[in-house]
Amino acid sequence: MADDSITFAPAWELAARVQARTLSPVEIVDHFLRRIERLNPSLKAFITVAADHARAAARQAQASITRGRDAPPLCGIPIAVKDTLFTKGIRTTGGSLIYEEFVPDHDAIVVERLVHAGAILIGKTTTPEFAMGAGLSYNRILDDDCHNPWDLERSASASSAGSAVAVAAGLAPLAIGTDAGGSIRLPAAWCGVYGLKPTKGRIPAFGDFESFPLFGAVGPLTRTVQDAALLLRLMSGYDRRDVFALREGPLNPSAALEAPLGKLRMAWSPDLGQPSVDLELRNIAYSAAMTFESLGCHVEEITPAIGDLRETWLPIAEAELFAGHVENLKHHAHRLTPVLRAILEEGSHVTGAQYAKALWNVYGIRAEMERVFSEYDILLTPTTPVRPVRISEILPSYSWPGDRLTGVVMFTSLANITGGPSASVPCGFTSDGLPVGLQLTGRWGEDAKLLRASAALEQALPWRDRVPTAVAEVQM
Repeated sequence: MADDSITFAPAWELAARVQARTLSPVEIVDHFLRRIERLNPSLKAFITVAADHARAAARQAQASITRGRDAPPLCGIPIAVKDTLFTKGIRTTGGSLIYEEFVPDHDAIVVERLVHAGAILIGKTTTPEFAMGAGLSYNRILDDDCHNPWDLERSASASSAGSAVAVAAGLAPLAIGTDAGGSIRLPAAWCGVYGLKPTKGRIPAFGDFESFPLFGAVGPLTRTVQDAALLLRLMSGYDRRDVFALREGPLNPSAALEAPLGKLRMAWSPDLGQPSVDLELRNIAYSAAMTFESLGCHVEEITPAIGDLRETWLPIAEAELFAGHVENLKHHAHRLTPVLRAILEEGSHVTGAQYAKALWNVYGIRAEMERVFSEYDILLTPTTPVRPVRISEILPSYSWPGDRLTGVVMFTSLANITGGPSASVPCGFTSDGLPVGLQLTGRWGEDAKLLRASAALEQALPWRDRVPTAVAEVQM
C-alpha cells in the first residue's frame, strides 16, 4: 500500500489490512509520526508526541503477529488522546503549566480499554487548561490556539480541538475527546469530522483532570461513523470506578448501522429559541436536515420550551470547575491562564441558591425533552451558531465572560444537560470553504439509533474524501 493511501483511510479498513497481514503496525505508526513531525508545528494538534512509545508498541504488535498470534481489533492502529485523560508513563498536562511535567502511574479507563484492544497511543492532543477555554483551545504550554486545518488563521474550537485536528488533518486515524458542553461536537463541526457524545455513563470516565461530573462524557472523533461505532463498542461497558457508569455491558451498534433507517420522526430547530445563528450555517444545516425527507423520514420544525441554555449550563459548569480546582486557584493562581482564573473566580461567586435554580432548570429541560422525544426520534439543529473564528480576533485579549464565546455552546449544551447522545455530522461547507456540522441529538440511551441516522446522512452526503485545504498539498 502506498503511504499516501494510509493517511485518510478509515481505521476499520487499516485494522482489516493488519489482520490480513498486508500492512504492518510499524508501517502505519511510522507514517503518522512523519505526518505529525511535518504538520504539527503549524497545526498545534499535539502537546506531547509519544514517538518512542508508539514505535516500541508497534514493534511489539508486529512481533506478536509474526509469531502467529491473533491480532486484537485495533492492533497497530494509532490513536490520539486528549491531554486531560491520564496515560500511564506518558506526560499528561491537562493543558496547564501546573502539571507540565506530570506523568500518571495509571491509564484512564478508556485508554486502558483501547490499549487492551491493540490501539497504539501516538500522542496527547491540545486542550485549553483543564478543558475550559470559553469555546476555544488556547494552551499556555504551547502559547497558542489549536489551528484549524481548513484555514490556519482560524481556531479549531473547543477543548477537544487537538483530537479533531489530528483526525481531520490525517495525523491519526482515531482520536478521543471529552465533552461537558460541546467539546467533542464543536471542534468536529469546525474541522469537518464526526464527533459523538454518547449517553452519559455509556463510556466510563475515570482518570482525568476534568471537573464536570454532572455534564461530562468521553467520546470518539473519527472520519467515519463506522469508526466511531467501533470505538464506542470497545470503550463502553460498566466500570465501578465511575459512579455515573451505566450498569450495562458494552454497546455493539454494528447491527444498527446495517439496518434500514426506517421512517423516523425528525424534529428540526434552526435556533432552539436561542440567540441569533449565522444565516449561512443555518441554511446549510437546514438543507442537510431535509435530506432525511428524501431518505423516507418525516422532518418537522419545532421550538422546544427550554429557555436560554446558558443560564442553566453556565452556573453549574463554573461552580463545578471551581470546586474541582479551588486548591489550584488558592496556591497556583499565577500559573493559571487569565481566562481560567476568571472562570474559577466566577465559580467561587455562584451561590447555593443560584446553583439550585440551575438544577431546577435542568429538571425542567429534561422534562421538556422527554416530551419532545415522545413525539420525535431525533432532534436536528446546527452544531454551532458561528463559523470558525479568527485566532487574531480572540488573542491576546482572551477573556471571560464573553457572550461571543459562551454562545458557541447554545446548541451542544442541551445534550449535556439531558445526558442523552448527540453527534455532529459534517454536512457541507460555507462559501469561504469552512466545514459545517449538523447536530443530531437523541433520546437518552438510544445511541445506536443516533449512529444509524448519522450513517445514513454520511452515505447521502459523503465527506470522508474531502481533505482540509491547509494540508491537501502534503503527500507522504
